[in-house]
Amino acid sequence: MTYFVALIYAYICIRLLAKAMGKYRIWTYVISLLIAVGIQFIHPDIFEILGPLPYGFFVYPLLSASFATALFFFVMWCPLLPKQWTITKLSYGYRTELSIVASVLTLAHNLYYGCIRHQIFISVISNPIDWSEPPYATLISAFLVILLIALWITSYPSVRKKMKPSSWKKLQRLAYPFWIGIHLHVLVLYRHVFTSLAEQGMNLYVFNSLLNFILFATTMVLWIGLKWRKGYQKRTHHNRIDFFHNSY
Repeated sequence: MTYFVALIYAYICIRLLAKAMGKYRIWTYVISLLIAVGIQFIHPDIFEILGPLPYGFFVYPLLSASFATALFFFVMWCPLLPKQWTITKLSYGYRTELSIVASVLTLAHNLYYGCIRHQIFISVISNPIDWSEPPYATLISAFLVILLIALWITSYPSVRKKMKPSSWKKLQRLAYPFWIGIHLHVLVLYRHVFTSLAEQGMNLYVFNSLLNFILFATTMVLWIGLKWRKGYQKRTHHNRIDFFHNSY
């Protein structure tokens, strides 16, 4: 449910702010950095007055990594969505700005949770023999951070201009394993949801985890399928053109 709400927030954000992001790029990046840093230090206790349900469904999607992932969702899905949709045009036209904002939010989240608050990355590296269970989600996350840093830095137009177009395109293809990796990371995080459902029954936490698991699993399979279908159609179209050209 958290991810679904984050997708709604991201949709609203893109519809209202995408053009402003493109017009005021520098301010967009500065503000996104300030927000990314500020979010990490917002303590959940200040939202106690709202209660667990409003906080979990309406506030937490903005404070967690779900919102950044939702921005990535529209960037990665826009080539597959109908071109006449407004959200498709905005996501595709301002995908550079959206990608950079989402990258800043994601990196801040990983830095804070992995190295400062929970020190997950540090503990995995410093005490590998103390693993009670292989930290699959953490290892996937560390791999994704490496990919994201490369994608994030080369997304800036000033950096892109210094690279060969062919080299830049090859590097940006890392976005595909990165996007699939995000889904694998989340699915591994929620892999115990069915055990929790059997042991605890349905409660708010299990319900949210179950919906997130189903949504990530479904969108990952759909994206891979549609991406393969689009690539197959493109290859078939080129083969037909080559056939007709060679016929004369």
